[in-house]
Amino acid sequence: MISIKKLNYGFGTKKVLENINLDIRENEAVLITGSNGAGKTTLLRIIAGVLFPYPGTFQYGLALGNQPMSRIGFISDQISLYQSMSLQEAIAFHSQLYQVKNFDTTILTEAKLDLKKKISDHSVGQKLIFHLSLVLSTRPKLLLLDEVLHAIDPYLREICLKRILDLLILGETTLVMVNLNFHDIENIPQRVVIIRDNTIALDQPLEILKDKVKKIVSKKEMPELHALHERSFADRHEYYVYPFEESMLKDQGCEVLDLNLNDIVTAFIGGEYA
Repeated sequence: MISIKKLNYGFGTKKVLENINLDIRENEAVLITGSNGAGKTTLLRIIAGVLFPYPGTFQYGLALGNQPMSRIGFISDQISLYQSMSLQEAIAFHSQLYQVKNFDTTILTEAKLDLKKKISDHSVGQKLIFHLSLVLSTRPKLLLLDEVLHAIDPYLREICLKRILDLLILGETTLVMVNLNFHDIENIPQRVVIIRDNTIALDQPLEILKDKVKKIVSKKEMPELHALHERSFADRHEYYVYPFEESMLKDQGCEVLDLNLNDIVTAFIGGEYA
């Protein structure tokens, strides 16, 4: 669906992304992550068509029709809405612009939003819910989310995630999201892409990644492990290892623990600060 080859991007003399190669399949859910300033948001904005890379090639492998931007839903970390409009006025404007015949207000009702109130009178979380409703009204083939879910309360976050999951289950959209908070999205991404040193350092299905990254707990030091990240305490040493192999633990008497998505990404990012 999306094919990125040898993509580069920078601001002046500063390199932000270098030699990025990434293919995203239709109806796939992909998480892009990495440390602060790694270039995650820049890559997402390139995919959204907001920024233009050079050199490199970027292609959409899907039919976007006469209004391609109506089939790409992009919710950035800076929500841009006509603040002086009421929700009702903004819905009418959006529906006319993108030829939306039946605007679904279900999530607005669930979030208890007043359609007669101005956008400026709503909280950040409510504005995000409204922005999501606008984006989803065009039934986008590609949905891009940039670190926005952490800005809203748990109830509104659950509404957002449920609607996104519904789209993925129905196979109606491809999701690319940037995030650093993973507790609420653990079951959404099928694939994890980690950016480090301006390029893609890791790109793997989440289930395979969970098999390959483990935490080893030992009472003695094990420098031979060459861990991604390690922590030492008075009574134990913890090693986050990738790729994990059973042969590493031969006669060592260690404990091996499975990791969730948050722990896995923390291990990779934590190694950058070592």
